[in-house]
Parts: sequence; structure tokens; C-alpha cells
Amino acid sequence: GDQRRAGLLRLLREESWRLRGIPLDRIEHETVAQDLLDKVEAFDAQNIETLRSKSRSLRLPFHVLGDKTEMIACLTDYLVWQRMSTELLQSECQQRSTQKLKPEEGSQTNQTHDLLVTFLVEHRLVQAWRDAGQDKRITSFQAVEGILKEVRRLEQLPLSELQ
Repeated sequence: GDQRRAGLLRLLREESWRLRGIPLDRIEHETVAQDLLDKVEAFDAQNIETLRSKSRSLRLPFHVLGDKTEMIACLTDYLVWQRMSTELLQSECQQRSTQKLKPEEGSQTNQTHDLLVTFLVEHRLVQAWRDAGQDKRITSFQAVEGILKEVRRLEQLPLSELQ
């Protein structure tokens, strides 16, 4: 009975992580996964402007997104990538890119880790662009970020200035 109950509770926890975009198989410890889940649930309770501020404070480009759900998904991915090992990040990058990402000769592991996370963040913004049904011919991170920044700027203008 107790063993079965513990197994069911474990399955429930794993499902809650999965539903929030936290891949338990890529996180080293359950306590890290729980910490990530707490942060993601806190994101969910915030409004989009607070999430945009959070994105800016983390120096992430996701503040240009217009959809709260997509922004939370992108921020969640970032938090997960921050906690992944460099080896897992390299694997993640290779799944998303045809180009071979090699660390520079003599670079420190934490530099490599940060570069891989940056690559994934940029790739994730382009993926969010595509997922939103935007022009698939636009494939560069800089172009997507620039267009979305301009859209957010225009959204802030009063109607009289747009006419």
C-alpha cells in the first residue's frame, strides 16, 4: 500500500514537471526540478509586464514576445538550460542546429556553458516566432528580435500617433 502510494505520488510529481516543460530526465536532482517548478509557477502568477521585466533583468530577448504563455515557456526553457550540464547542452544544441558547435580552444567550461545557453535562447526566440505562424523565411535571431521589438514599440503608441 505505502509503496504503491509513493509510486503514484512520484508519477504525479513527474507529470506536473512535464506539463510545465521541465524535463526530469535532463535535470540532475529532484530538488532542482522542484525549485524550477516553483519558479515556473511563480511566473504563471505574474502579468506579462512583470515577465517582460524579468526577461530584461536576465538579459534575455523574450521580453519582445506578445504572448504570456509563450514567454513563460521560453523563460522555463532558459531556467532548465541554466541547470543542465555542458554535455547535455551540447546535445541539445546539436538537435537544433546543423552547424557543429565547438567550444573555442582553451575556453573554460562555464564560458562554453554560457555560449551554449545563449545559442539555445536565440534559437528559442526564432522557434517562438515560427510557432506563432510568422513568416518562416525570416530565420535569423537578429531579424526576429528586431521585428518583435518594433511590434512591441508600436503597441505602446497611442492610436492618434499610429494614424
